[in-house]
Amino acid sequence: ANPATHGQRFVQTTASTDGGKTWGPFSFVSIRGYDFSQGDVYFFAVSRNPVHDGSLLALFPLAHKFRGCIAMAVSTDGVRWSTPTPLQRCAVHGERTVHHPAQGMVHEGESVSFYVHENVPGVTSDITPTAAQMAQHPYLKLPRPRLVRHTVPSKALLEWTLQALDDR
Repeated sequence: ANPATHGQRFVQTTASTDGGKTWGPFSFVSIRGYDFSQGDVYFFAVSRNPVHDGSLLALFPLAHKFRGCIAMAVSTDGVRWSTPTPLQRCAVHGERTVHHPAQGMVHEGESVSFYVHENVPGVTSDITPTAAQMAQHPYLKLPRPRLVRHTVPSKALLEWTLQALDDR
């Protein structure tokens, strides 16, 4: 959703009660402690929580008050979300973080892994800069992009989930 003419990207949702034949109106999600007018959430990568039945886990790039991170939040209904918890700090260019989470998580034994695309090409500019512009503005050039795997213990993710659900 774009609730302002520039910046203030946010997340909206809709629901169906008939298996997807018809859909209700779009509405903003609610993230505890976060006001979309203070930053940008470009997308939610939402998955079933791998350590807690009945809850969803969202990973998302969050640009807030000129700082950026990959954050996570938990929900039981997909509309009301817990306070964002930063997982990894990252640089911000304007309203955009330079890292983005990849969709999905891998639950293997006693750990859960998630993936982050670091230094996403194109996030530093709304247009593709020319070679001359890159030479004049070297801050537009990011380090080489890469996909990074992060692993957390399942027990720690479950403890965080239960605490976050209590605080909602």
